Amino acid sequence: MLSFDAGRTPSQEYTDRQQARERTAAGLEAVHIRLGYLRLLLAVIAIGIAWFAFATHAGHATRALYGLWLLLPLVLFLAVAVYHAAVLRRQAMALRAAQLYQQGLARIEDRWAGTNPREQRADTSHSLYSADLDLFGNASLFELLCTTRTRMGEDVLAAWLLAPASIAEIRQRQAAVQELRDRLDLREAIATLGKDSKQIALHPRPLLQWAETESRPAARWLRIIAALLAICASAAEVFWFSTGTLYPLAAIVLVEWCLYFPLRKSVRQAIGGTEQALKDMQLVAALLTRIEAESFESPRLRELQQQLISGQMPSSQALAALAKLVQGIESLHNPFMRLFDLPLMFSVQLSFSVRSWRSTHGGSVRRWLQALGEIEALLAMATYHYEHPAD
Repeated sequence: MLSFDAGRTPSQEYTDRQQARERTAAGLEAVHIRLGYLRLLLAVIAIGIAWFAFATHAGHATRALYGLWLLLPLVLFLAVAVYHAAVLRRQAMALRAAQLYQQGLARIEDRWAGTNPREQRADTSHSLYSADLDLFGNASLFELLCTTRTRMGEDVLAAWLLAPASIAEIRQRQAAVQELRDRLDLREAIATLGKDSKQIALHPRPLLQWAETESRPAARWLRIIAALLAICASAAEVFWFSTGTLYPLAAIVLVEWCLYFPLRKSVRQAIGGTEQALKDMQLVAALLTRIEAESFESPRLRELQQQLISGQMPSSQALAALAKLVQGIESLHNPFMRLFDLPLMFSVQLSFSVRSWRSTHGGSVRRWLQALGEIEALLAMATYHYEHPAD
């Protein structure tokens, strides 16, 4: 990260940061190419070892030795692949950061009109002045100001433009904007987190409907029985593979089916509704994690940061736990996982975890999203304040 110098103009700061991010992306591109060649080399070595093992009519001991040697390039290939993916993510973030500063320079130089399209808003008809002042649409004030990542932030910023606020509220916002004005690293992090630089598709309504639906945790005895049956089924599978005797596994699966059958409707509702409602939650969790890590002084920002707590757990941790549940639900689309779903009681236990999460944290989701939206709106205003200090 470049250190921020308050004596430099916004144009100078943006230009230097853009060039630095472009150099970083170029360096990572060279690493990406070298890693691609390395992965190809390791794959060729693995194929060569496998060919020697099966084409040279070697004995069992020699083939076992070849098998051990084969593990080395395979393990290295996996390690390089993981590192390669991290390099590509860093490169994508560097390119998005460079684009962020390009857009900032365009706003400073008054070349921004038409470069930041947003969805047509349907909540402006009641305003007495929105249409007359062209607050929304192409080349509008909203297009100039709106640098938010989420629909929640966009909604808060639009609401501020559409309705007056009290003097006390305005002063709190101005103090927050003043504190956020020079936090370029925070704004860059918020703008570059996630897989896509575009505004995410998350709309709060389906998420809130899911989170605020009344849900009670499953009975403790039911969760214990499901877990014990899964353990017994795993042991029975090992017994089957070892001895060829299928009867114990068949008996346990039959018991599991008798438990699953009356629960099947609630399981499907919990799993299906969760997967549909929680798209892009990993990005929201990342945004909240970054905001929680900041230290604020202004009363409004500290108040918003306090809203990102559910019980004793930060919102980012709660959402990260939920994102893992969603990953588990998505894995059910894999035919291999479906084969073992019933013996492991996987979908049943996932539905229990989803219900437990919603019972514990569901009532806090609205507060989290409102806080995230307001912080994003304040960051958007701080961006304008930084880029146009004379206004």
